[in-house]
Amino acid sequence: MAKARCVWGELQCNRFTLVSRVGAEWRRLVLKGMGPIIRLAEAVTEVDIIQAEITAAKAKGYGEGIADRAEGKLDSVTGAIKGDKQQQASGNAQQDKGIVQQNLNK
Repeated sequence: MAKARCVWGELQCNRFTLVSRVGAEWRRLVLKGMGPIIRLAEAVTEVDIIQAEITAAKAKGYGEGIADRAEGKLDSVTGAIKGDKQQQASGNAQQDKGIVQQNLNK
């Protein structure tokens, strides 16, 4: 008994050819009738991607704000302990910057 031989490019297997023809016809009919629905699904997907990018950017900004607040607090306390008014003022400014950045990215 000879084995059926399928070569993708040449479609030599009768069974595969039949399935391919039915599948292609089905896809053509579905895509013809559902074109607007498919375009709507693509649009929703793009909106979801944009929203995800915005959320990621906000999370990144919020995290940077936390880092600025912590670093500013450290500089402020270190400046206060050392008596270095410039370091303390710089730390306070950085801490304020971190608070603003967190509030902007809520």
